[in-house]
Amino acid sequence: MSIKNFELSDSNKAEGLYQFIITFTNETKSRIFYTNQPTWKPLSITRLLNKPCSICYKDYYCSCLDKYIEDIHQEISDKGLFAAAVTE
Repeated sequence: MSIKNFELSDSNKAEGLYQFIITFTNETKSRIFYTNQPTWKPLSITRLLNKPCSICYKDYYCSCLDKYIEDIHQEISDKGLFAAAVTE
């Protein structure tokens, strides 16, 4: 899976906490939480239940994306998606 869309959902700039919605190329969506203090660091990720999990194929909450959070973070960083999603 690779990232198709990355958008800011909510933020608490005073605390440095951000919530983004990711849409992957297979139309699966997830919510990822970040802190930007001192640098962008992922805190957690959850799959939104719009489609079954593309890893385990279950149609309920699973923790499959937790295993790939660093890979997802790397793709976000490599593509420069923070700058596009967060306008300060």
